[in-house]
Amino acid sequence: MMNELTDLNAKLVKIFNDVKWVEERNLSQSNFADLNLRDMHTIEAISVDENQTVSQVAHIMCLSPGSMTKIIDKLVELLYVKRMPSKTDRRITHLGLTEKGQAIFLEHLHFHQNLVLALTRDMDEQEIKMLMQGVSNVQNFLNRK
Repeated sequence: MMNELTDLNAKLVKIFNDVKWVEERNLSQSNFADLNLRDMHTIEAISVDENQTVSQVAHIMCLSPGSMTKIIDKLVELLYVKRMPSKTDRRITHLGLTEKGQAIFLEHLHFHQNLVLALTRDMDEQEIKMLMQGVSNVQNFLNRK
């Protein structure tokens, strides 16, 4: 059992590094080479709910609001993100994706969808449920850190 856990750890580390490397390479070779991986994941976080504030996106990304403001400023300047004043409170600004931001998000989403399909290929429903339980266990572990 110990050998299997050691092997699993090695594979998880390799997968993490490979996914990061492939995402970075794909960005650098795309029409969106002006973005880095953190920018891409910020766009992804904004896409979840296009009514979020900088502070809310900072919380999702585990960054300070000040650091997130710098990233958002860059993404606004590069025309990936737009700031939208709140209709109910002039002090609040919401974030949304521009057409260009939507395009890169959809490209990134497609990569992740293909990754999930590759992961679950040749698995039956029970095996996918077991995989989901393992992923939930990892999420719970990381959320406690």
